[in-house]
Amino acid sequence: MFVVLVSTNIHRALGRMASRPKKFKTSSTSVEELRKKRGEEGVELRKSKRDEEFLKRRNLSSTLASMPVDNGSACDNGDQLRQSEAMDTEDQLIALDFPAICADLTSGDEARQLNAAHRCRLSVTAKSTDGIEALAAGNSLPIAVHLLAQPQTSPQLMMELVWILTNVAAGSSEHTATVVSAGAVPVLIHILSVDPQHSAAAMLVEQALWALGNIAGDNSNEFLFRNMLLVAGLAPAVVSAVSNFYLYPSLVNNATWVTANVCRAPKSIPDTNTIKPLLPLLVELLRYNKDDDVMKRSCRVIAGLTAAKSLGMTEDLLRIGVGAPLVEQLAHRSVAVVDQAVRSLGNLLSGDDAQTQVLIDAGIVPALRPLLSCDNYHICKDTLRAVGNITAGNREQVEALVNAGIFPKLVKLLHQLDTTVVMEALLAISNITLGGNREHMDLLVSLNCHTPLAGILQSPSPDLVCIALNVLQRFLKLDVLKARTPDCENGTFTGSFVESGGVDALWKLVNSQNDTISELADQLLTKYFSNDDL
Repeated sequence: MFVVLVSTNIHRALGRMASRPKKFKTSSTSVEELRKKRGEEGVELRKSKRDEEFLKRRNLSSTLASMPVDNGSACDNGDQLRQSEAMDTEDQLIALDFPAICADLTSGDEARQLNAAHRCRLSVTAKSTDGIEALAAGNSLPIAVHLLAQPQTSPQLMMELVWILTNVAAGSSEHTATVVSAGAVPVLIHILSVDPQHSAAAMLVEQALWALGNIAGDNSNEFLFRNMLLVAGLAPAVVSAVSNFYLYPSLVNNATWVTANVCRAPKSIPDTNTIKPLLPLLVELLRYNKDDDVMKRSCRVIAGLTAAKSLGMTEDLLRIGVGAPLVEQLAHRSVAVVDQAVRSLGNLLSGDDAQTQVLIDAGIVPALRPLLSCDNYHICKDTLRAVGNITAGNREQVEALVNAGIFPKLVKLLHQLDTTVVMEALLAISNITLGGNREHMDLLVSLNCHTPLAGILQSPSPDLVCIALNVLQRFLKLDVLKARTPDCENGTFTGSFVESGGVDALWKLVNSQNDTISELADQLLTKYFSNDDL
């Protein structure tokens, strides 16, 4: 083992690199630090497609055709409502007589209550938001919440009322606040634990999840409502709902969306204790093969939680077995699922060596290899970041990469034109030259890594050039050590580097406007290439 000491200027250059959004475990120049220290800042999630970013959603469907109803006086009335919905116009939907609505809702007559709730629901289902504005300003929401809490309220009326709350909560922060102020939170959470045998239970629970997701998605007042939901026991209630209705993909999808809203990180850090009940659910949902969106969202939530290092979720997730199902998703048919899975694994690999080993034991190394040839830029880049975090581990972990045939892939990617991809591959190789052994460096030499290194020295990126110069210095130093060691085959890297035009590139760097680059290039030329034979 040897430690390469780098100049103060190079330290500063690498320090600037340490602030980039995507981080390896460490950029330390000390082997011991390399093995012990991991980056504390997580990776910020990439912006998702717009339709996947919506934190609030309105239910714009206008039919209850599939809604079962109980026998009784309200049944015929419900049939009439379903038949008349197609004839309603948007202008009619928002023309509400609120005194009459409130009178009907409090009348105790189920037919009148259902009719009033139906009219309110249609008003907030219209594409215009005028109905939401009018309803939020009226006195109907507290009455609706009160009715929801009554055990005698019929499933059909409950569905109408929850639907109203869903769409009002999907409005502005002020609209969401009116739903919360009406006392809807505990009532909606209670609905999640409804008896699965209850008439229309699955539809009610799904709609309640939708309403709660809209409340959790409000980002005003430092996510006050999200925090309120968690304190009120939303997390265990969501777990219970998924357990009771696991065979309903649409409901499970909504539950995953709610989970994503309450676990948003790193921009909004939830209280760790309130979201821990959701962790086993996330692991279970990673294998929910009925809906790719569920797995994609679950992976995205894990990526967010593990990127926020202050949450300390890595150990908790690994302890409950997130490794194996996440690794399985690397071979998923959906590119979106693979994308989020490899991002999550990259974050988990930024932990300590023991945590990294858990994922290696789960089979991550061979699963990463084919992704290094993936045409998808983001997947390839995040796979490189994951590999780079493994290279920052101990020598046995680096050896696992050797055995999986990862090294040739890394050297090949150094030839890429994309600066970010080259940077990730170069950082991985830099980690190997810092913490690996001679055999690992000899393997890189046998793979002709001198050629892309010489090319990188001509890059316009100062950060790339600085790292390449440091990697070059370690290979050159190894050649010198070999030359001084009895019965050791002389190094071949230096000669190959000269033949590839690397020395000419170094001479050009001596005249660089970047003092750090200029000084290090001059040092390398003086120390390793002063022989006229070279």
